[in-house]
Amino acid sequence: MPKWEERDQEDFQRHRTLGLQGERFTTNETLQTILGIVDAFEKASGPAQYRAEARRMEKWILEMEDVTLAGDEQQGVASTQIVPRLTQFLLPQNQAVRRRGELPGYIEEELTVLQRKWGRGDFLGAIRRGIVAVDTFDRNGIRRSIRYELDRTYGFLVDAKYFGAGDLVNGQIWMSRLELRRDGVHAPPIAGISGTIAGGARSIVLGEFDESKNKGYADIDMGEVIEYMGTALPDKADSGETNTEDPHMHNPGSWNPVRDPTAATQAMMRSFDTQIPVRVIRSCNMHSIVSDKPSKGYRYDGLYKVVGKTPMKEERQIWSFRLQRLHDQGYLRGFQRGEPQPDSSGRRRGHYYQGR
Repeated sequence: MPKWEERDQEDFQRHRTLGLQGERFTTNETLQTILGIVDAFEKASGPAQYRAEARRMEKWILEMEDVTLAGDEQQGVASTQIVPRLTQFLLPQNQAVRRRGELPGYIEEELTVLQRKWGRGDFLGAIRRGIVAVDTFDRNGIRRSIRYELDRTYGFLVDAKYFGAGDLVNGQIWMSRLELRRDGVHAPPIAGISGTIAGGARSIVLGEFDESKNKGYADIDMGEVIEYMGTALPDKADSGETNTEDPHMHNPGSWNPVRDPTAATQAMMRSFDTQIPVRVIRSCNMHSIVSDKPSKGYRYDGLYKVVGKTPMKEERQIWSFRLQRLHDQGYLRGFQRGEPQPDSSGRRRGHYYQGR
């Protein structure tokens, strides 16, 4: 990635609101601006013109972020052929035009997010669309708290029980686990591994690390390559699961001196056997040493294959899994390097999660 594109990407991420300002609206005039920008980019004749139109695209994307299209604007999207025009511009056969103009990959990805969202008729922009607040009460009928859950009447809920990327786009960001579930990215509310023993892992979330307690999994995140630790069985019969926050996924069952790994670990083992790619999501809760984690929320970073597995502690069935990112998925946001090379001591210079 060119240095200027890397710098532009960083600036773009800093300016993103990530939905924290709530729902916003726009006008037909602003919506239609993209048609002229795309035309101008395709007709540009030199680096300066390409760069200027790319900047205009970026500005338009930021203006569209979290925007809800009301009735008039929805009609405007249809009548002005915005979605078909974006679809045409983003076709693989038009890649030569985009590459000739050195259109930054993140701009292409953000255009794809809007094109797919509007293309399926989803014109709501609020980051918490499809999510409702529900009051909870104690046994005396006194209101205790509010919990958030999916709105089953929302017409664009996606079931996460599938393999592959689906309609996800590299670099997409969500603010909460519930939003991941809504859009079919990763279903479990807490567990880091989603999948089954029979079918394998569908998705994993990296980085639930508690800085205050120095507690987390001993994963190594090197961007294109990840050394991912499976969950462990308890170290004795009367102890709890390693992942106490999610006993359903990690419950080892009754005590047995010869025990199988946890269901989550077995799902990863199955993925190694099948070689079906796994969705990888990085969290802002990763260890602070990981400088390329998302600043907020959760980021989809593409598909990885489980290419290796190593037993770490037999008694507790702790396994380490090596994941390799598939090619041609776009740049990793923030990661501008390949696998770290060994230093003079023979250690790889990766991003390490400390502790357990």
